[in-house]
Amino acid sequence: MQDTSQIAVSDDEYRLINALQISPWAPWSVPASVLGQDPVTLARHWARLERCGIAWIGAYLSGNAAKASALFELSCPPSQVLAVARSLAYDKEVLTIDLTTGARDLLLTVLCEDFQELQHYAVERMRLLPQVVSMRTQIVTSNRLTFDARTWRLNVLTPAEVRQLAQYQKSQNERGLAVQRKPDRRERDLIASALRHDPRMSMESLARYTGIPSQRARDCLSLSLAEGDIVLRAEIARILSQTPVYAWLFIKVAAGQVPKTLKSLAAMPETRLATAVMGSCDIALAAWLKSLEDLERLKTALAQQLGLSVVDTSIVMRTPVHLHEWLNEAGLRIRAGDAQPG
Repeated sequence: MQDTSQIAVSDDEYRLINALQISPWAPWSVPASVLGQDPVTLARHWARLERCGIAWIGAYLSGNAAKASALFELSCPPSQVLAVARSLAYDKEVLTIDLTTGARDLLLTVLCEDFQELQHYAVERMRLLPQVVSMRTQIVTSNRLTFDARTWRLNVLTPAEVRQLAQYQKSQNERGLAVQRKPDRRERDLIASALRHDPRMSMESLARYTGIPSQRARDCLSLSLAEGDIVLRAEIARILSQTPVYAWLFIKVAAGQVPKTLKSLAAMPETRLATAVMGSCDIALAAWLKSLEDLERLKTALAQQLGLSVVDTSIVMRTPVHLHEWLNEAGLRIRAGDAQPG
């Protein structure tokens, strides 16, 4: 396993990551003015963080664009778990793969264009994996009631700095929403593919990569980001996030209380994903925590403060794939093709 003790993140770099969590596509001049840094210095810091796999920007189609999503829980013989994960790492439908403890060996977050595509993936793709001995599928019942980690923050900036960056992002969203002609599926998919290649590419590069005229590419991107069809999300390797414990909690909720409960869960600083599902539970919650003791405190708080019943819990041991990006054994990002995810 790679030794991460020698990988240091400075206070200025944590602040930069936090700034990009708020406005991931802002030109360097924007966070520079807020953080009191030189734009060239910030660009150099970010290049180092990316090169070392410490931080990166993920690009993906949200539930607004990918209309059907689910959690796939797979069980495999211990000797086959990593092989199955590495096979699935190439699938465009797979957003994230977690290797977990408990009642499942692998937990996949899967996004598809529609329910028919999701059905096809569940049946036809899984039958090609003889190592999988059982599968349980939790269908996400409402993308509107799915809260993901695009609002998760390191929380190292001052309130004034957060306000400045949020105001800039709000102005960009308002500009995007003023675009009259929505991107079609082809334009949206081309832009999403380009951003996975380089999430902070220039408009000139985006136009060249997609073959879409520059102004049209700008309009398509601005509207897609503003409406949340395409998501850009600044990420940090979990082991360096001050919250190294990653857990999935599966929750039963009283009838009619799911929307209210999800909003309460989404407001918690630990929450990385909270979504309504149809399966063995009503809500699936992913959380990053400082310690295993914090997991027990979280479960107690959910029961005492929200009246929730946690019916199952899994600890994530590794995440080979996160937001379509490959991670190594230590959770640092690697370039696809440079090494096997693990």
